[in-house]
Formats: sequence, C-alpha cells, structure tokens
Amino acid sequence: MSGASFCEALADWAASAAPLPAPARAEARLALLDTLGCILAGWDEPQTRAARSAFGESAATGRALIFGTAAHALDFDDYELPGSTHPSAPVYGALLALSVGRDLTWATLLDAYATGYEAIVRLGEAMGYEHYAAGWHSTGTLGTVGAAAASARLLGLGREGIAHAVALGASMGAGLKAQFGTDAKALHAGLAARAGAEAALR
Repeated sequence: MSGASFCEALADWAASAAPLPAPARAEARLALLDTLGCILAGWDEPQTRAARSAFGESAATGRALIFGTAAHALDFDDYELPGSTHPSAPVYGALLALSVGRDLTWATLLDAYATGYEAIVRLGEAMGYEHYAAGWHSTGTLGTVGAAAASARLLGLGREGIAHAVALGASMGAGLKAQFGTDAKALHAGLAARAGAEAALR
C-alpha cells in the first residue's frame, strides 16, 4: 500500500466513521483517564520541566509537546503491540492541547482519539516489527501520524483535510531508540503530539 493510498483510505474511514460503539468509547475514556494520570505524575519530572521552560504553553502546539512529554516521562503510559507504540501520549497530548478554548463534547474527543489509535495500529500492522527493530522509536514516528489523524478529526477537517494532515504527520515523525535511557525518549512523545497538532492546523 502506497503512502498516498494509506492516507486516503484512513481519511475515507475517519471522515465517514460512525460514532464509537459503547465498549470502544469506554476504552477510549479509560485511555484518557490513564493519560491524564500519567501527565499529572510526570508534570514535575525533569523532561517535562525542560519542555515547559523551552516551549511554553501559550500556543496549542507548545501545550501538545508538554502534555505528550509529561504523559511519557515515567514510561507508565499505555502500550499497543502492532505498532510497538505508547499511543495515548502523542494522541491525547495533541487532542487535549487543541481542546483548550474549544466547545467540544466528550464524544467528539473520544471519537477523535479512536481515529488516531486506529491510524497507529493499522500503520503498525502494515510496517511490522521491523520498523522498531531497525532502531526507530515508534511512539515518535507512528505516534505523529496518529496524533495528526486524531487532531484533524477533532477539528472537523473532513476527508481531504485528514488525508493532508496524515501525510504531513508522516513527514514530521522522528525518534531513535538509541536515545532510550535519556530525557529525549519522553520528548519523542511530546514532539509527536506537537507535530500531529501542527499538521492538522496547517
């Protein structure tokens, strides 16, 4: 599957997806609560303090970076297997940042999260474990795509806007496993959240 067809197929699904069934919405809500707990626990960790000092919280993209970094700072955030990522730190990091000042329903937020999660899992299934084994930190690479898809859905961009955001997010993803054990690891999730939000705002 080409990059273009992946973006288009995901955008087709996301733009026309029905509201989440109750069990899926309950899982998305649980992921939100877990991520909020991780953000609170990681708020005063050195990585998060450095991110807050360097990037500030006045803009949505700065908030996304800080939320994503805080959520991943202690490495207690959730994990999924197909993409080998911590999906909620970048996805909810972006969504929470973009939600500030917007009149949104919980359903809108949870449905947007599901779009980002689905993007990460489907991309992980397509790429396989080899991406992670080759040295990429999938939370920073695939997480950016998920954050972009979720952000575009939250902002109501429609099929074309979602496809563009996902394509831009794929170009902005980064993160190396060689940096595990350093403060940069948590920052990868923050950078993914910021890039995903930025891709949707472009």
